[in-house]
Amino acid sequence: MKWLYYTVLLLACCRMSGCGSDKDSVSVLPSDPPAPEEPEYVDPTAGFREVGPYGSMEDMIPDEHPDSEFSQCYYNYFCLCNKSSHTLTVAVSSKWKNICGFLRPETKYTDNFGQEVFGTYRDGPIESFDDIRSIRVIYDKNVSDDPIEADFFHTVSERYLFPSEDDFAGTIGDENEWIFEKFTDRRLRWVYIFTDEDYDRAKAMYDERMANYGSGEK
Repeated sequence: MKWLYYTVLLLACCRMSGCGSDKDSVSVLPSDPPAPEEPEYVDPTAGFREVGPYGSMEDMIPDEHPDSEFSQCYYNYFCLCNKSSHTLTVAVSSKWKNICGFLRPETKYTDNFGQEVFGTYRDGPIESFDDIRSIRVIYDKNVSDDPIEADFFHTVSERYLFPSEDDFAGTIGDENEWIFEKFTDRRLRWVYIFTDEDYDRAKAMYDERMANYGSGEK
C-alpha cells in the first residue's frame, strides 16, 4: 500500500505547488510600441543668403523683449526667398508697418512686424492675412526706395490689396501659398519662396495689360 500512500502524497504536493495548473504558464503582455520620433525640423529658408539689414530671424531673436506686467510683445517674422532667376523688389504692408526688400537670385530678406500690445491697443500675432493690407512685387527692377509709389502698370509686377473679394489662389496673395511656422505663442514666421513660375504669371499679366493698352483700353 506504500505505493498508494506515496501517489496520494505526490498528488497533494503537486496541487499545492500548482503542478499541472494554468499557473505554470505566465502570460506576458506585449509592450507598447515606441512613440514615433519627431521629424527633424528643416528650415525652409536654408540655403538662401540673408540680405536683410537686421539679419535672419535667428539673428533678431536675442533682441526680442519679454512680456511685462502691462504689455505683451509679438514677433511676426516675414522671410522672402528668391529661388527664381530674376531680381525682384517685394513690399509687404500690415496695418502698422511696411517691410521692403530687393532680392537677387538665391537670397532672402527677413524683417519683423514686431507688435507690442497694451490692452486692446493693437492686435497680437499675425496668424492670417486679415492684418495684411497689401503685397507688391516688381521683377527685374530695383524700386526698394519707394515700392509703394512704383509704376506697376508698365513693369512686370504683381499687386494684391486686402481685404478683397478677388481670387488670389495660387499667387503670393494667397496665404495658403506661404509657409506658416509658429514657434511659440509670441513668435511666428511667414515664408514665401519665389520661383520662375511667379515671374511667368506676372509676365503673362503684364503682356495682357500692354495688349489691352495698345488697343486703347485703360
